[in-house]
Amino acid sequence: MPPFSHTVNFIFKRTMKLNLEDGIFIQVAGTIGQYNTLPIEILVKLMENMQNLLQNIAISVLDETEGIDLNQIKVELCDFKAANGAVPKLKYSPRHQQKVVAADFDKQRAVISKEFENLISVSNEPRKLTEYLRVRFRDVERRNNIVQLFHAFSNAAGTSPMAVVQFDEHNQPTPLYPVRRMTIGQRDALLIDVKQSEPVMEHETVFRKVQITKVNGKVMGKSKILAEYMVNAATEISYSFKNLNYEERSYELHSALHCKVERDEEDNYIIKSEMLNIEGKAETEDEAAKAFEAAFDTLYIYSHSPNADADDEQQARIKKLLALLVKEVH
Repeated sequence: MPPFSHTVNFIFKRTMKLNLEDGIFIQVAGTIGQYNTLPIEILVKLMENMQNLLQNIAISVLDETEGIDLNQIKVELCDFKAANGAVPKLKYSPRHQQKVVAADFDKQRAVISKEFENLISVSNEPRKLTEYLRVRFRDVERRNNIVQLFHAFSNAAGTSPMAVVQFDEHNQPTPLYPVRRMTIGQRDALLIDVKQSEPVMEHETVFRKVQITKVNGKVMGKSKILAEYMVNAATEISYSFKNLNYEERSYELHSALHCKVERDEEDNYIIKSEMLNIEGKAETEDEAAKAFEAAFDTLYIYSHSPNADADDEQQARIKKLLALLVKEVH
């Protein structure tokens, strides 16, 4: 007797008896189908569960690089017969339109139809079903999805037996594949616990630009976030001076001077220009800005005084920067 895996390989190569493009008859017998009718809620459950199963088979077996449109894998009711139970006929929806140019949806539908038949054909034999699922769906998470969805599909009619049937020349149903109802115990035995990797904790800092509303100097309501910026090695908060003023002097600039803003351990504000090597520090931002303007004024006056060391390379560089930066002094 050949190894059992050979049986699975044979299933893959077997000639198809089901074609969802033409439609398949699913017979519901027992208590649910005893009047040769089918309650609407059972029909809806049967169709929805079958459609979800087909779509997840598509996700599991199709090549994602071709493009997968799950709207193409929908089913509709196309016929109904009353014969030894209720026998609705379900088929792929004819309403699909090919939207992804790279995908051959007719070919994809045929592949999914065959996979559905492979699954149904072994559903009545638990050992074959287990082997088929392990061989065909090697990705554990996707296999778990198929197991849970097949459980839902096979239980759509409760305890009433279901089967895929075909009609003979006398318009009588003959079974193709019984659809064995999967119990909760069987479902849980087939599910594999997927160990989640330990969460990676990462701390990130962001700058937020917020809008607040004040009434008589008191903040009212919630602040509104206008923008958010991730902080990295090249990101910093800046303070811009369009012009600088200190005592009786006013420095008109060619362009805004952008300075770095920091807080020290004592919660003081520090406004710093690394380019000019000066800073202003104070308890409030406004006072720090004034302290910076005072430092700028001192630097400018000194760099243009006779006492400035003309041979100091750093001082010479700063004097050139000031000449480029300051348009006029009033």
